[in-house]
Amino acid sequence: MNWLENGDRNSGFYHAVVQGQRRRSRIHIIQVDGEWTENQDLIQQEGARWIPGKGDKVDFIHDYWYGDQSIAETVLGPPPAGITLQAVVKDPYHPARSLVPPQVFLDLSLTQDEDKCIWKPSSSGEFTTKSTYDLTETAWSASQVLLSYGFTYQTLANQTKLVRWITPVVDFCLNVDGASKGNPGLCGGGGCIRDKHGNVLLAFSNYYGAGNSLIAEARALCDGLRLAHFVGVRLSAIYSDSSTLVHSMQQGKCPSWLIYRWWRSSRNLLDNGSSFVHVFRETNQVVDRLANHAIYSMCNERRLEGREKKALKAFSKMGSEI
Repeated sequence: MNWLENGDRNSGFYHAVVQGQRRRSRIHIIQVDGEWTENQDLIQQEGARWIPGKGDKVDFIHDYWYGDQSIAETVLGPPPAGITLQAVVKDPYHPARSLVPPQVFLDLSLTQDEDKCIWKPSSSGEFTTKSTYDLTETAWSASQVLLSYGFTYQTLANQTKLVRWITPVVDFCLNVDGASKGNPGLCGGGGCIRDKHGNVLLAFSNYYGAGNSLIAEARALCDGLRLAHFVGVRLSAIYSDSSTLVHSMQQGKCPSWLIYRWWRSSRNLLDNGSSFVHVFRETNQVVDRLANHAIYSMCNERRLEGREKKALKAFSKMGSEI
């Protein structure tokens, strides 16, 4: 109920939900050697390898700088820590030299350049970020490697967009959304009609059975328009986070024959004075929850505000007299 009443409003509740989704999208923990860890140093060792320069930043035992694995993975017992590659190379009698073939030191020559940390390729040869905790430091190191080999790059600045649900100037607005678990899989749709004050007049949650996300989006739009027509509500704006469906309606071209019957009915029900607008998913959270609720409950539900029923009857009577 809190979602239905306050979900899309520009309130503290809305911003708390958006920030919570951002936190859930970040990687806070990974599995290293069969154990879960949040230690940043261990995660960096697991997900990166080094190109030696001076050798003062490379851990001779634990970092990936030679072969496909660290030396720590090849020795028995607890390996020593804090031994730099620079110290081993400069000391021809260092005991750690016995841990690698002598040919390694013949082919290795340290320079005055800084040690470079880059992405470590996976066993399939593809580079992956699955074991990265902090992207910033590693991405900066990778950029230095590109520059050292004569490559140039261009970074794009992150732009923050402030999004919120926009109230209709006149009449009412309809928000619709569809959801499919598996795509294709079980699907459902949801929608709600609100006035310019954000008050919910009508909400629905419909279960559609098996189908894909486009079918769910099209059916939710059709159900919302039919309900608005049935209760006599004039819609000044319809909002959907499906760009495919919005563009198809604007261009008059059905994107798939699977949705044609609902797409055609929606086109017929759309008023010439209504605008069908694509919105970000963050501003469509209420109906997204309604669509998911339909899938989990596997039933159809309606909600019509009691105090708005009289207003609807008066509105419908006034419209018929005019």
